[in-house]
Order: sequence, then C-alpha cells, then structure tokens
Amino acid sequence: MARRTPIGLLELGSYVSKLRSRYGEVYVERTIPASAYELSTSTVTVGVANYLAVRTSMAEPVAYRLIRALFEHRDVLAAAHPMGSRLDRGEAINTYPLPLHPGATRYYRQMKS
Repeated sequence: MARRTPIGLLELGSYVSKLRSRYGEVYVERTIPASAYELSTSTVTVGVANYLAVRTSMAEPVAYRLIRALFEHRDVLAAAHPMGSRLDRGEAINTYPLPLHPGATRYYRQMKS
C-alpha cells in the first residue's frame, strides 16, 4: 500500500504507560522501522503480542510438535513473510496473560536444557 499511496504513521508510544496501567502488561512499546514502509523515520507505537491460541483439549504431543515445527522450520515462515524470521524462542515463551499449553511448556523446557 505504501508504494501506491503516500502514508504517515502516528507516534503512539506515549500512550503505552497509560494503557498498561489501565489494562495490564499486554501493551508494549514497539518501533516500526522506517524501512517497513519506506518512510524517512521510524515510528514508536503501541504493540501487542501475536499469539497462537489452541484449545486446551489439544493433545500435549500435538501441541509440542506444532511448536517444535514452528521453530525448526522458521525459514519456511520467513519465506512466506519476512516477519517470520523474527520468531524468537526467548520472546515466544512470554504469553501473558495467556497460559502456555503443556505441550509448549515441554518444548521450551527441553530447549532450555
């Protein structure tokens, strides 16, 4: 869209502390790099995490294999969309306010040891 239509992004970073005070830690400050939309400067904004949510009834081995596949085949995600390369195991474990599925917990524990 930015290639066809001139755009501008709003600086919203100053709202993060108010949002966190009122709604909790789900809101974080994020920076959109200038290169993302071919702009002259980066923009500080409000961000929320992306979650992969599954039913609690999902079998533990299935959830484990799903999480393992995401990290082992991160290159496939990145080929589909550049942001796939930013999938980070250290960040992905932080799912507040959602609990980790037991299968995901097992995966992260195994990767830690």
